[in-house]
Amino acid sequence: MTIYNLRKRGPLQITFDILTCAREGTRKTPIMFECKISYELLDIYLKLLLKRGLLEKEGKIFRTTDRGKLFIEKYLEIRDLTEPLKPKGEDEQNSFRV
Repeated sequence: MTIYNLRKRGPLQITFDILTCAREGTRKTPIMFECKISYELLDIYLKLLLKRGLLEKEGKIFRTTDRGKLFIEKYLEIRDLTEPLKPKGEDEQNSFRV
């Protein structure tokens, strides 16, 4: 998983991070630590992603759905298209903001 700038991540980047983390299925705590977000924020995003059909829940396991995998694919395409637009000399970790 790639996290660009933790202090300036937008909702699309956080969604991407959560869906990427849950691709193979995982519980809340590993998602929270790997994505570096608070429990409260994670809870909000999990409810939203479940409601929108990007995640599914089986017991305590969250897994990215086919629709969620499509989101990941499209997000990466958009990110790749916008990367050449960054100013020269800008640090790699601070280069992309959603």
